[in-house]
Amino acid sequence: MTKQKNKNAEIKKQQDTAFLKEQPKKKGILKKIFMTLLVIVFILVCAGLFLALWTPTTGEKINTDENTKIYNALATQGLTDVIVDVTKESTLIVYALPEKANEVGTLFFVTGTVYTLNPTTPKLEIRAYKGETYTDYIIPSELLDKYDTGKITDEELMKEAMIK
Repeated sequence: MTKQKNKNAEIKKQQDTAFLKEQPKKKGILKKIFMTLLVIVFILVCAGLFLALWTPTTGEKINTDENTKIYNALATQGLTDVIVDVTKESTLIVYALPEKANEVGTLFFVTGTVYTLNPTTPKLEIRAYKGETYTDYIIPSELLDKYDTGKITDEELMKEAMIK
C-alpha cells in the first residue's frame, strides 16, 4: 500500500508540477492580450489627439445655416444660380441675372432679402452677372440701416453704394 501511496504522491507531484508549468503560459497569453489591447487603446488615443490638434481652429467657421437660409429665400423667387457666403466680415452674394429680369429690381430684392435674414452683417457684397459681364456692389450696413428706416431713398442708396 505504501508503494501505491508513493505512486499516487508521485503522480500528484507530477500533476502539480505540470499545472505550475502551464500557469506561466496562461499568464503569458493573458499578458500578451492585455498588452495588445493597451497598445490599441494608446494608438486610438494618440490618433484622437492628433486629429483634435491638427484640425484648424484659427479658420473661420462656415455658417451653413445662414448660407442655406439666404440661398433658399433667393431660390424661391427664381434666383437659382446663386452663391452665398456669410462671414463675420460680410455677406457675399453672387448671382446670374435671369433673362428678362430688371437689374435694379433684382438688386433691391437681393439686398432686402439678405438684410432681412441677416441684419447684423457689417457689409453686403453683391456680384451680379449679366451674361459675361458683372457689376460689384458693396453696401455697408449703416447704409442699409438708413435705407430701412427711410432716411435715404432708392436713388441715394444706389448713389452711395460702392459700385465697381
